[in-house]
Amino acid sequence: MGFYQEDLLMPVDSQWVGNSDKVLLHLAAVLKQVLAERTDEQQWQAVLNDIVVTEQAIALAKVLQESTTGLLIVGEMINHHPQANTFHQIIAKLAALTQSKWIALPNANSIGLTQANVLPQQLEKIDYYDLAGYVLLAAELEDFADPAAMRQSLQAAKSVIAMTAYVTEDVLSYATVILPIAPWTETSGTVVGIDRQWQSMRGVIPPKGDSRPCWKVLRVLANLAELEGFDYIESTAICNEAQARQAREGHETIAVPSIIDIAAPTLSQLEWIAFVPMYQTDAIVRRSQPLSDTPNNQQAMQAVVHSSTAAEYGIADTDWISIRHGEQSVSLSLRIDDKMAPNCILMPMSVGPMQQFARPYCHVSIRAQKKVA
Repeated sequence: MGFYQEDLLMPVDSQWVGNSDKVLLHLAAVLKQVLAERTDEQQWQAVLNDIVVTEQAIALAKVLQESTTGLLIVGEMINHHPQANTFHQIIAKLAALTQSKWIALPNANSIGLTQANVLPQQLEKIDYYDLAGYVLLAAELEDFADPAAMRQSLQAAKSVIAMTAYVTEDVLSYATVILPIAPWTETSGTVVGIDRQWQSMRGVIPPKGDSRPCWKVLRVLANLAELEGFDYIESTAICNEAQARQAREGHETIAVPSIIDIAAPTLSQLEWIAFVPMYQTDAIVRRSQPLSDTPNNQQAMQAVVHSSTAAEYGIADTDWISIRHGEQSVSLSLRIDDKMAPNCILMPMSVGPMQQFARPYCHVSIRAQKKVA
C-alpha cells in the first residue's frame, strides 16, 4: 500500500496505490472492519463511524486477523508526512488488535538515538519554526522538510550555533557562531540497525584542520557549563553507557495515543508526494558530483504523474511543467509513469529548486511550460 507501485524484489500478492488521503482512509477502513465485532472499543468505533468499509478493506482485515506472523512496515514517505502520527496510531492499533508487529523504518541512526533517549521533549508544545535560538548539529537546510521557512526562522533568531563540517553561504547568512566538527566519516561512533544490532566503527581518516569529532565539542561545551555526566575520554565510553542503559530498561517503545481524529479528506486536489532522493540524504553524498550525475539521481529530480493526471491537466505532450502552491512556484522536467497513483505528483523534497518551494504533501496546481534554458 502506498503512492507508487514499486518493484519489491519479492513475491507480492497485490499492491494498492493512492494519494495520502486515500491511503489514510483505506487504513482506517481496515481498522474499522477489524473493530466490527469488538464491544470494548467504543471510542475508536465512534471516530471511525463515517469511514466506508470497502471490499478491499474487508479482504485485508481478514488477512491480518488470520495471520500468525503479521508485520506492518511504515516507510520513509509516511514518516515524512504531516499526519505521520495519525498513520502510526492507526497502524499501531491494527497491529495490537491482530497480534501483529509493526515498525517504522528508521532514518539515519534514529533507532540508536531513541535507545539512548535522545528524543525531543514537549514536542507538541513547541513551534520549531519560531524559536529565539537554535543549535544545529550537522544539519543543513536540505535536512529540513521546509528549507525556505527554516531559513527565515534561522535568520530571524537571536542566536544560531552551527556545528558543521561545511561553511556555506547559507550558514554564513544565519549563524552567530560556527563550530567546526568532523563529518561522520572522520569520527568513531555506533549505529543501530533495524535488527537492533549495534555496529561500531572508527573514523577512516583524522579530522581535517581545527575540526573535532562532534562528541568532543559537546563534551567541552558541557564541561565549560559545569554540567555533570560529560567526562568521557573516548566515544566507546558513550556507547558502553548507552548499551548498559538499554540492557536495564529494555527496547524502546513508540508512544502512541489511544485515540485519534481523522479530518475530512480532500480527494479532488492534486497532492505533492515528497521523498528524499537516494543521493541527497546527507551532506557528504550531496556534495558528490559523480553521484549527482548518475541516472538514478537525475531521474529523482523529475516530477512524476500518472497518465490520467497528465491528461486531466493538459500536460501529456510537454517535457517541462510549472508547479505552484500559493505564491510559490517551481519548474521541473516531467515523467509520466502509470505506476504512480492518480491525482498526485511525485517530487523530491528539500533539494535543488525544491528548497524554495512549499512544505511537502501540500496541494498544488500544475501547467505545461517550455523548457527552462
